[in-house]
Amino acid sequence: MISVLERQQRLVGFEKLRNQARMVLGYIADVKQDRRDSSIEDGYQSAVYTMYQVQRLPEMTRARVEGAIKVLRDGGREFSRLPAEKNALQPHTFSHADVRAIYKAAGQRSFAEIKSTLGSDTRAKVVACQNLKGGVGKTTSTVTIATGLVHHRNLIRHQLRVAVIDMDPQGSTSVAFGFAGLGKVPQHSAIEAIASRATPETVRSWMLPTSSDGLFVMPAGTADGFFSLQAYQHAADTGINMTELLTKYVIDPIRDHFDLILLDAGPHLDAALINTLQASDSLFVAIGLDPLEFDSSLKFLESIHGLLANIPSPNLDPASVWLLGSKFDGTNPQHLDNYMMLKNLEPAKLFVNRMEQLRPFSSVTEDGRTVFTIQPKHYAGDTRSLRRAQNVAENVVAEFFSNILEVSN
Repeated sequence: MISVLERQQRLVGFEKLRNQARMVLGYIADVKQDRRDSSIEDGYQSAVYTMYQVQRLPEMTRARVEGAIKVLRDGGREFSRLPAEKNALQPHTFSHADVRAIYKAAGQRSFAEIKSTLGSDTRAKVVACQNLKGGVGKTTSTVTIATGLVHHRNLIRHQLRVAVIDMDPQGSTSVAFGFAGLGKVPQHSAIEAIASRATPETVRSWMLPTSSDGLFVMPAGTADGFFSLQAYQHAADTGINMTELLTKYVIDPIRDHFDLILLDAGPHLDAALINTLQASDSLFVAIGLDPLEFDSSLKFLESIHGLLANIPSPNLDPASVWLLGSKFDGTNPQHLDNYMMLKNLEPAKLFVNRMEQLRPFSSVTEDGRTVFTIQPKHYAGDTRSLRRAQNVAENVVAEFFSNILEVSN
């Protein structure tokens, strides 16, 4: 056994390591931010639409667009131009937020309004994005779907409100949305909300807007990894079952404010995962099709029964489990065989579309963007590859919307 002095010396060493790691991470975050700022100065705008493109969107006509723009202008909204647009005769450049506002001003009902009209439950659908095997494309799939739901040209008219809650202490999803943390910007986590018994108003204020209108993120925190050690004490202090802490302090306060809440827990069998499963209406599992990833993913599916058996009142129904083949290579016969085997995992349902293993999915996230939010002229690689990735993502997002966000009476 080490002495008290030795223990203190070791902790001092680890404290130094922690501070150095934070410094390097902060440097990386600064470099990425500088790159984004330079892109904006060079004329970069994410998801830019011309007048012609807006007029060709679903449910839009020239008259409807011009009428909506007049309503918005009369209300004080200003539309910007790119710095390169020197000619006053050139059409305006519309942001993603502008297009959603145009739809609203044109009288297009939102998804929430449609649900209300049909007498459907207007509260958010809560979906857990989970797999105990890391590296299967879970974060890429989650970020792509979340962004796609508000950007997809056939869905933008629904003006969806999407929330992503990152429950993984590694914070990969947070970083993918541009939230590096470590004190550089004010941000709070779901675990912090539980630990501090945050009020509903406080929790709602912790949902941070992204560059995509209607899409919000509650990033992970650096101390979230200790949740499993503290969860039972939180439960004892509040009189709430340990499995329901996330539902009580995070989900319930925001459920009326969104159409979809995506919960991204880490690849760990811990209290965060149990709380995520308890809070969810559906389970979305990205399954890598390489042999090792496939085997580990099946073991996760095998473990769900035991996990739910320890939850007092789970919302999950077996038929609400959805599987997505990810990192798919159509030239790999093993991938084809493994995908076919997924069809036998009843009563879970398998996505017809697959997330293919394409470079744009990973390369664009380095700058906090997705294939939906980067323009071809700002993509460093082959634009044909980017367009293919966009087509793949559009098909997956459309299937997700049709099946998981279906409106029922």
